Amino acid sequence: MRYQNYAQLATDLRIGHEIEFGYLGKHYSITDHHSKWWFSCDTDGGDEVFLSEFQDKDTLVKAVAAQKLGTLRVHVHRYTM
Repeated sequence: MRYQNYAQLATDLRIGHEIEFGYLGKHYSITDHHSKWWFSCDTDGGDEVFLSEFQDKDTLVKAVAAQKLGTLRVHVHRYTM
């Protein structure tokens, strides 16, 4: 699914959907693991970034908005694969 704006992505996060997307040839994900939300770049095999506890969707949405890829924030031109 391609998100037209951050509000659409935030809606999916609030109902518990995991999100995967590609950007500049890399694959990223926002996933639930052990009742916690994590952000990671699957291409680089880098560290996961803790976003929030599973039930705390307000913090999750704010934490995702704060992530950056290069000079762009996560919510700019992102989509699920």
